[in-house]
Amino acid sequence: MKLNVELLETLKCELCNWKSFDEAQLQHKMRAFEKFPRAEYSIFYKPILTNECLMNSLVELGEAFFANSNLLSDVVSSMGYIIRRYGYVPSTTVFCLFTRAATNKKARYYVSLHLSSFPQFSTWAYRWDYLLSMPKIAPRKQSITNFHGEVKRLLHTKAQIPAEVVQHIADLLNAYVAKAALSDYSKTDYLNTICLLKRYLLH
Repeated sequence: MKLNVELLETLKCELCNWKSFDEAQLQHKMRAFEKFPRAEYSIFYKPILTNECLMNSLVELGEAFFANSNLLSDVVSSMGYIIRRYGYVPSTTVFCLFTRAATNKKARYYVSLHLSSFPQFSTWAYRWDYLLSMPKIAPRKQSITNFHGEVKRLLHTKAQIPAEVVQHIADLLNAYVAKAALSDYSKTDYLNTICLLKRYLLH
């Protein structure tokens, strides 16, 4: 663990001084760094990962190398896990980077894993359009699973979802159940969600 913490601290310092490295070096460092927040939670990592200089530098990196899909994906994945697992409260600047990254063909999948956990998401004007776009994000098999999980979370929290959005969600899930080769457990899970959506429309 000590060696891991030392390596993470070194990477943090290097990323805070990212202008000292070229793009290839930064891509390599971001790839190594991303493994830490994605790994199991560690109390030893928290003070390093939630460092303000580090998070600001990651935003700068994402903006500076937006066209580098691999680097951008690692930035988004890293920040997403830091926000979800380590309790870092994202700024509006971070949220804007994520919504912009949703237009990047590779990074958009990593955006979809984390965006709804942002406090800004609940008041975002495009949140329903974004939610309905999730099943179309490649790889679609994983994205429909993520979409279903997000729908269940919304229903559990009793979020106020527009009726037309609820109907569209039900249609998407029905279409998936009809064509996908699902286990009995998964099929029942999807059908239960569809049933809850129909009840939602009755209230």
